[in-house]
Amino acid sequence: MERFTRVLAFLALMMPLGQACAQAFDENLARFEGEASVFTALTQNRVDTAAGTDAETEGRLGLEGSVAGEWLSGGNSVLLDYAAQVETSRNSDVGSGGDNSTITGLSRFAHADPSNPFEFNLGHTVRTVRNNTGFVIDPKNYDTQNIVNAGAGLRLNPGALTTVRVSADAARAYGDSEEGDTDSYTARVNLERRLSQRSFGLVNGSRSWSDEGATEVTIDAYQVGYRSVDDFGAFSIGGGVSEAETEFPSGLVTKSDGVTAFLTKDWVTTDWTTSFSYNRTLSDSAIDLVLNPETPDDFSENVRLNEVVLSDRFDLRHTRRTLCDVCDFSIRVSVEIRESQESGETTHELGAGWDLGIQITNLQRLEFRYLWQAETEENASEVQDQVHRFNSRWVRQLAEFTSFAVEFNQAYLASKQQRPDEEEYELRLVLSHGFSLIGQGR
Repeated sequence: MERFTRVLAFLALMMPLGQACAQAFDENLARFEGEASVFTALTQNRVDTAAGTDAETEGRLGLEGSVAGEWLSGGNSVLLDYAAQVETSRNSDVGSGGDNSTITGLSRFAHADPSNPFEFNLGHTVRTVRNNTGFVIDPKNYDTQNIVNAGAGLRLNPGALTTVRVSADAARAYGDSEEGDTDSYTARVNLERRLSQRSFGLVNGSRSWSDEGATEVTIDAYQVGYRSVDDFGAFSIGGGVSEAETEFPSGLVTKSDGVTAFLTKDWVTTDWTTSFSYNRTLSDSAIDLVLNPETPDDFSENVRLNEVVLSDRFDLRHTRRTLCDVCDFSIRVSVEIRESQESGETTHELGAGWDLGIQITNLQRLEFRYLWQAETEENASEVQDQVHRFNSRWVRQLAEFTSFAVEFNQAYLASKQQRPDEEEYELRLVLSHGFSLIGQGR
């Protein structure tokens, strides 16, 4: 109940406080936007059991809102992007139901003045994480993790073409799971040398530590690379080695190492963009999630493995802004192979999805989304867990910043593990009002 009250207060203050802050910092404002919505929904959940199918219908009423902004002032920058939701529900069992609330998002402050070699940053991230493997049909049921982080760096220029940056970062992760708090630290040295007007050579080295209760992990990483930019996109490639050491509460120490690599390529035109990336890393989830606290992509919530893994990840994305005169379309594919350095067990995680938007009139729009996530057994021959999500949405603009939407959402969870299959259907009505400010700082 305390968490529900905090989120409700956050939603109540979000719009007026955000607009007041935007006006106060208007001179350096790059952008500031927000939206508040009231929604009602009818949800049916079906679970397959040995005796048949159990169905439960639930009615929900709630508020949700989001706020995002960016301020730039000299060498200082502030970025924030948060979303919150509170809801109350009643299901088909008379008298049963409950309240639920969520907050996700991030905020960042950074100081990086070209005339000053000293840099520092502060940040906060709140997001969902899931432990090890397995999916749930409603992503709101994953654990919530908060991360606070701080870092500082010193930028040196030993020559006209060379830049050296020495930095250190620290972070703490905490949340509502049984995993406990995690402290992580990283020290880095990055050297970049200009090879031509648009290309650079890179040499990177780092040492990272994490303290997960009584288990301590240390990872050393070294890489060399190359990056370039042109009129149609960017390209980077590199490789190196990583070494990891894990000390368990029993005093047992294990060591592992692996070859690492990265490859990214972006193509950008006025009508479409395509990006491809490959990353091979030796990492621990505490270090990876805490010291790289980015929000998750559309495919999956961040996975907390609590062990050192050698991971290969492929991502391909394509966005076309002019599929037809009134259409826009995007598609993405993801494959990740994780090998545990402790047990040797291999996990394959797959993802695919697409978005289609159709502008029916100036005031009406149709939106469709499909997401698929799956995990396979070790030899990748059979899918063990998978979830399909279909979302359909019709939006009618009522005023410049006011809209009404009807949504129909479907989710299907199929598992060959020791748990039942599930289906969920939701019909949702949403009334939204927002604001958008573009300042002189953009």
